[in-house]
Amino acid sequence: MSALVWLSYGSLLALSILDCIRSPYFPDILNELHLDGTTGSLFFATTSLCAFLGSWLTHSVIEKKSSLFLMRISSLFLAIGFAWISVSPSLPLLLIACATFGFSIGGLNLAQNTMIVESAPPHLRRRIFSGLHSMYGLSALLAPVIASAFRWGGFTWRQCFATVAIFPLMVVFVSGKHQPHVRATNSRTPLLNQSEWSRCFFFALMMAGYLWGELSASTRMVLWLREQRGFSPDMANLFLAGFCFFLLLGRIVLSFVHFPRVGNWLILTLSAGSSAAAYYLALNQSPIWMLVLGLTMSPFFPIAMEQVSVSFGLKSTQALGFVIGAGSLSIVMMHVTVGLLTDGFGIERALMAGPAALAINFCVLTVLLFNGRLEKTPQMVELKSQ
Repeated sequence: MSALVWLSYGSLLALSILDCIRSPYFPDILNELHLDGTTGSLFFATTSLCAFLGSWLTHSVIEKKSSLFLMRISSLFLAIGFAWISVSPSLPLLLIACATFGFSIGGLNLAQNTMIVESAPPHLRRRIFSGLHSMYGLSALLAPVIASAFRWGGFTWRQCFATVAIFPLMVVFVSGKHQPHVRATNSRTPLLNQSEWSRCFFFALMMAGYLWGELSASTRMVLWLREQRGFSPDMANLFLAGFCFFLLLGRIVLSFVHFPRVGNWLILTLSAGSSAAAYYLALNQSPIWMLVLGLTMSPFFPIAMEQVSVSFGLKSTQALGFVIGAGSLSIVMMHVTVGLLTDGFGIERALMAGPAALAINFCVLTVLLFNGRLEKTPQMVELKSQ
């Protein structure tokens, strides 16, 4: 694999550690700043809203500069935003810091996925995307461990956040040794047409359903286990780490095994359906099903990103920017919805929004798949003819 692929892997690992380490400390942040569930949801919602803006507004940076340049500048402001969170004494300043952090996440997500599209051969793209997003699973596994280690060492969440903000700075330093992908000077990418925008909205809604499931679980699991199931902080962190381990395991398997006869749409459908069932069983039977949930969710995001690149070809950078941005916007709605439902009905009932969103994804994909609607794009016909 090219150096740019490895660099995108490293940058997503750094980003995801910062993103995921917020969840184990979320109850501590609520307690220190005296926030309820609704107000506290702004901690995540502000980040996600600005991530939407970042992924959408930074597309022009790739056109004018390069995806590598966008990765560098986004990593720098990612570190600044997260360090700012660690020293914010009040909710307004905390939310401004979250906005800086979130905007950088949006730009960095777009840069990472674009670097894969630019650098990876088409026949390896599914596996390389799976490898890329296994970095999120790895960091999600490491984050609870890092949080527990800081807690055992007597450090506060603020000290932990200030320390891990160093990671994206390391990415900025390493990336200075690499050259950007060279774009053809006479070929500006054409804009998406009306039909392609319709497909973009479909991908965006599909991604929103998935993200409601994954992010509601990963950001609220510790709070749910501590408040509703009586788990200790360390035991709750251990369950979160288990969820993330199986998320990682599934993506690692996909990065090494190709499954050439299994189409992307079938994998997405099976992932959505099994995840809805596992999430429901976790909330209504045993939390151990959260570990199964990590495994069933693992293929969805990387396979969806690969399918976007297949469906949009040369226009995939624009499509990725919109789909990733719309996903971030949907996360804002998820955090606000779960926060309101938590205050009104309790965290356990509020989390039922996750399996409900996944079940809707499964139903829609199943109907379209069996009607043959998902295999008839020109890009898929062209791919099969090769």
